[in-house]
Amino acid sequence: DLVVLGPHAKHGRLDFGGTARGVLAHAVHGVWVQPERPKLVKRILVPVDLSETSLAALRLARDLAERIDAKLTAMQAFLPPTLGAMFPSSEAVGPGYVVEHLLRAERDQFEAAMSAFEWRGVAHTTRFEQGEPADVALELQGEHDLIVLGTHGRTGLSAALLGSVAQAVLRSSKTPVLALRQAKGTYLI
Repeated sequence: DLVVLGPHAKHGRLDFGGTARGVLAHAVHGVWVQPERPKLVKRILVPVDLSETSLAALRLARDLAERIDAKLTAMQAFLPPTLGAMFPSSEAVGPGYVVEHLLRAERDQFEAAMSAFEWRGVAHTTRFEQGEPADVALELQGEHDLIVLGTHGRTGLSAALLGSVAQAVLRSSKTPVLALRQAKGTYLI
């Protein structure tokens, strides 16, 4: 029901995720990457983007936290829009009032979704952060014993071109990661 892999070994300059990426692309069940010696899981981080894929991962993480008496942190990262295609600097963003409006709208949507989420008594916190989602998850990893996240399961050229939060976290995390590829509306684990 679960594929467990050891740490990711980088393979030169062009590293596309190796075994973990290949396994995750075809796995029917979850893929657990254990980069360090196993330890008790008491704090779980779940990056969400409010897609059905990420909310399904949050439900599974909630069920896991309930069974092992762990605390859960649901985190959404807001990435301000950039005009990088027009300007060479990655610092270029839209007008401040537009970005602030988008940030407020996304924060409100996240807070509403988390308020409506069925936590089933699981101890939890929510965090709304700014930044690249994978970078934020990796910054918060030291406060957690496990990162649970969903992935759309893109493969081939679309995965290479679009990238993936799940792949970036799997590749760089020092904390164990449980990546769940959604298939037909549900996760099987």
